[in-house]
Amino acid sequence: MAGWRRVVMGSYDEMLVRLEKYRKSIPMKQKQMGQAIGVSQEQYSYLENGNTKLTDKNLKALADTGADIDYIITGEHFQYSADELEDEINRAGKERDFALKMVANVMSEKIERGELQNVSRSEAKLIEAMADSWDDFSMVNFVREEEQCSQIEMAQRLGVGIKKYRELEKETLYPDAELLLSLYNMSGYQPALFMNLCDRRMLAVKMLWSAFEAGDKSQLLDFVRNLRNIMQGNTDEQKNNDYRG
Repeated sequence: MAGWRRVVMGSYDEMLVRLEKYRKSIPMKQKQMGQAIGVSQEQYSYLENGNTKLTDKNLKALADTGADIDYIITGEHFQYSADELEDEINRAGKERDFALKMVANVMSEKIERGELQNVSRSEAKLIEAMADSWDDFSMVNFVREEEQCSQIEMAQRLGVGIKKYRELEKETLYPDAELLLSLYNMSGYQPALFMNLCDRRMLAVKMLWSAFEAGDKSQLLDFVRNLRNIMQGNTDEQKNNDYRG
């Protein structure tokens, strides 16, 4: 493991303890929780006791109940205060993805120029990789390249066959809870980045937002507003051209 990463070790049994505590905190009986995630009481009991592994679909259903999947799997809370930036990006409407990509590019460039001093190397590499590949980004592939190993070696480290591993890397299949825990223990990156539960590109941008000084935050917000105005102006011009045509 590269020296710059913090060492993370967690067990599946510890994760199951957190899952049980979450259920009781709601509070729900096993039957109720099973109904909430679309399985029988018996099936849920198997999941909570570890007799059956939590699938990616189980995790998504748990997230829909309000569960913090990152915390259940890792025992850590990952919280980022970037509401103002997220609001400005979301106001771009249909051009939101483009605005988000531009923000990621700006952040990546600032890191490259050494202008963000509080960014960890792991966060820097992540946003740079995302900005470079964007729609084709694969978190599992990113971690494998960081670990400098082949697909076969990575599959062996995760305890899966090569066919399944390649599906994970292509994201035609998402990791189950056991694999997410292994990936977290290996890399230190939070599970949400490996899953299809949220906009992980926005999540990566929000992770870096805290590294910006107040003045830099203001400039980036202005950049998003100006970008949005330009895109909106182009849209209005196109509408006028279509009308005249």
